[in-house]
Amino acid sequence: MDLGQGIRVMLAKRQISQTKLAKEVEVTRPYMSSLCNNERVPSFGLLEKISDALDCKLWELIKECE
Repeated sequence: MDLGQGIRVMLAKRQISQTKLAKEVEVTRPYMSSLCNNERVPSFGLLEKISDALDCKLWELIKECE
């Protein structure tokens, strides 16, 4: 599973930058970049924040990983 890819796909669909998403979920831009590049694994709580900020359901975010 490539969660970073799912985040990147949803960012592109919503036309939101990593910087803007990072601010909305209260993480640094480098941390968000590391999530998008699969260098880190987010907590479940952060995944919920990311899906809320991207205006999608958590399952939609995970589905984009496939």
